[in-house]
Amino acid sequence: MARLDPAAWLEAAETIMTTDTVPKAVSRSCDLGGANVTVTGIAKGAGMIRPDMATLLAFVATDAHVAPGILPS
Repeated sequence: MARLDPAAWLEAAETIMTTDTVPKAVSRSCDLGGANVTVTGIAKGAGMIRPDMATLLAFVATDAHVAPGILPS
């Protein structure tokens, strides 16, 4: 469970890197309806396969409380 530490986002961003030269990660906190929430995102940069094709992986996580059924599955 130590690997699930909230401070491990930078390590996760580094782990998904392929040809990237720097990890891509951002995290912001804000007040939302009287509660402090955090939204964090990491991404693996686009790798060109052909001039018209590329790959991209992006992950977004939050500790905001969202009622079941609000977000599509």
